[in-house]
Formats: sequence, C-alpha cells, structure tokens
Amino acid sequence: CVICLRVSAMFEWLNTFSVFLAAVVAMVAGYLWYSPVLFGNKWMKLSGWSEKEMKKNKAGMGRMYFLSFVAALITSFVLGFVFVWEGVKTAYSAVSISIILWIGFVMTTSFTQEIFSRHQNWELFALDSGHRLVALVATGLALFYLGY
Repeated sequence: CVICLRVSAMFEWLNTFSVFLAAVVAMVAGYLWYSPVLFGNKWMKLSGWSEKEMKKNKAGMGRMYFLSFVAALITSFVLGFVFVWEGVKTAYSAVSISIILWIGFVMTTSFTQEIFSRHQNWELFALDSGHRLVALVATGLALFYLGY
C-alpha cells in the first residue's frame, strides 16, 4: 500500500516535540484572544456569560482546557503532516497553507454550523472564526520555526 508507506514515513519525519510546542502556542493564542485585554469581554457579552457565571463554572474549566489542548494537539499533528507532505520550506508557505486550510475546512464548517443555529450571532461567529484563524496560523508558524 503506497499511501500506507507514505503516511508511516511521515510519522518518522514529523518532530513530535515541535508538534507539542505548536499546540501550546495555539493555546496561548487562545488565552490571549479571549483575555480581557483583547476580546474576552466582548466574547462573554456575545455568548451570554456573566463574570459571576464564569467564576461559578471555574471548577469544570480544567477539563475544558485539557480537551481544548487535545484538539490543538491533533490540529498541530495534522498540520505538521500537511507540511511534511508538501515539503514546506518558507514561513510564507506555512502561513499560506494554514490560511487555505482554515478557509477550506474550519471557517466553512463553522459557517454551516452558524447557518443552522437557532440563535445566529454573526458577530460571535466572526470573533470565534478569527480566533481559529489566528491559532492555526500561529500553529503553522510554530511548526515551521521549530522544525516540523
């Protein structure tokens, strides 16, 4: 199986430490994006959360952050595979591929989800989609500079 050999070879070529660190970079990007310094207060308002509710739900946040990190790790791993497959050699290519994948897979699925949502909120969609774009580009740059 030619495809099986190529995929197994990518496991050998992919730097798992870089994949891990790139996932951490994505989490940091999310932390900054949703912090009060950037869009945290706006996100809380658009999502219908109060500060009191956020503090009340703090106990379950560890699990949510863990699951978010697992998702970031999977994203980083898959993006690293794409970089290996394409032989990315420049930061420009890393950013371009990250943006193309965001447009083709992330933004479009989020858009479709919003279309069918009972409570459409296009401002929240834009804010969350912007985060996903920034996180994916940050992941791509981290993978590139850390030697995917």
